[in-house]
Amino acid sequence: MKPLISDEQWKDAKRVLYMTHLAIGDYYYQRGFLADLKRRYPHIELDIWIDDCRYRPKSWHTGRNQVLGQWLSTEPHIRRIYPIAASKKERKETIQKAVQENYDLVIFFADKRTENFASIARQIAPKGWVVGTLAKPKQKWLKKFFAFKKLNDYINIDNSPKVAHINDKYRLHFSCLFGVKFDANMPILGLDVPSEQQESMRLWVEDFKAKQAETNKLVLVNHLSTTPKRDLSWNHLVKLISGIHTQFPEYAFVLNLPPAELTPIKNKIAETQAFNGINITAFSAIEHFFQLPALILQSDVVITVETAVMHLASGLNAHQLVLMRESAKQWQPVNANKVLFGHSIINDITVTDMLASFNEIRENQ
Repeated sequence: MKPLISDEQWKDAKRVLYMTHLAIGDYYYQRGFLADLKRRYPHIELDIWIDDCRYRPKSWHTGRNQVLGQWLSTEPHIRRIYPIAASKKERKETIQKAVQENYDLVIFFADKRTENFASIARQIAPKGWVVGTLAKPKQKWLKKFFAFKKLNDYINIDNSPKVAHINDKYRLHFSCLFGVKFDANMPILGLDVPSEQQESMRLWVEDFKAKQAETNKLVLVNHLSTTPKRDLSWNHLVKLISGIHTQFPEYAFVLNLPPAELTPIKNKIAETQAFNGINITAFSAIEHFFQLPALILQSDVVITVETAVMHLASGLNAHQLVLMRESAKQWQPVNANKVLFGHSIINDITVTDMLASFNEIRENQ
């Protein structure tokens, strides 16, 4: 694939906008490349657009805006963040704000709604150099034709070589989009958790453990994801936690949840007889994004089906048991202690295998 931006263009550019549909797991891997780009060209002002360019807003947009906004605002290589729009009107207003920045370069990386990204990118920079990614060209082909015709250049990512890991995928595509050769051995950036959040969660965990005198260790469990196929069922979860408790009563358990699930799961915990005598609670990082990484640091073992949590745990070198579908192998974290794969759904993994893997992690700590 040919690079779409030259070194001379980077040297002449002042303001650059990077656009993508972003989630925590995506940004965990993208951030290293963006930071390296800023290191190579320190004079540029790098802004990021995280709006997924949907015409119908999703219920989780507000939460993702808050979480990503709090994280991105701490990243030194990013100047400005354009959030996910709650309506067409809000997106139009955001586009107009972006137009005022007179971006020299606009780059978008997307594999969904690429025609929308192409159209908006050109609106933002009518005179700038605009490049991006094309995916599924036969879908909405007429709209794609006219949108991509107005770009300076683009790559068809459907024709990209297959890679083993998501980090390699980003390296391949970013090398073409940015015209920069990224080192294959470039380390994935770790996470720096602010001391304020670390101390707050340390005290919270201490108080929680103290509810039962014998619990002095903590397991953080994330059994829900953004799609049912990736969820660990409640029955499997109950068997897993009960099994760990039977063998190791010194462990307390925290279920990490989306905010909307916090109250329902708390009620479900109270109604589950198998949890009687087990020190268990539900948690959601409502106040600040870094509450979750701080809680991961306080955990002895993390068990998760959710990619965001597993990648954060990976960045913090936490001991973790990852539960994934085989189709998601590309997303497995780089340094998890143990990864178990379900053939088509997470529940294909047996609780017996989960308990055996937990014991293995525990013995090797």
